[in-house]
Amino acid sequence: LAADAFGCRPDDVTIVVADTGTLLRSPITGGSVVTYSVGRSVVAAATEVKKRFLRWAADEFEIAPGDLEIVDGTVRPKGAPDRGRTLAELADKSDGLGVNDEPIEGHGSTDKPALAPGISGHLVHVKVDRETGLVDLLRYKLVQDAGKAINPALIEGQMRGGAVQALGWALFEELQFDERGQL
Repeated sequence: LAADAFGCRPDDVTIVVADTGTLLRSPITGGSVVTYSVGRSVVAAATEVKKRFLRWAADEFEIAPGDLEIVDGTVRPKGAPDRGRTLAELADKSDGLGVNDEPIEGHGSTDKPALAPGISGHLVHVKVDRETGLVDLLRYKLVQDAGKAINPALIEGQMRGGAVQALGWALFEELQFDERGQL
């Protein structure tokens, strides 16, 4: 998210692993909601860093900030890619301060969003022994609308976990509903 907002490669971003003591509050912890809620703050912070960095780089290039762009980790004048310099080259020249001693840093916050919309479908083929009640799982098909898959492996893991949880509910646990049909 930060690399995309800033205009560089993901390999150019250093990830600092946070924990519940450093993350902002999010509605719940399941289903990638931290990415959905806090991820917007990451994009806002990276966008602010980019804006401040380009203001600083504009002095180096002696050009207006709006005439610069960052493409694949290179800061360059629009329309003149051969005059570009890498982010690393420019960062080495920076002392972390920009024009008028403004720090080249970004902060982002967002309002607490509603939960991400989600939809999935499960199709399960089972064989039930009428005498013993034994259930054999023959096939399980699952489809999930995940939106933009930032981490496909994580999404697949969540889908598998959801399938196992659904089987647990169906076969081994009792779901109790009130008179209004609410769980």
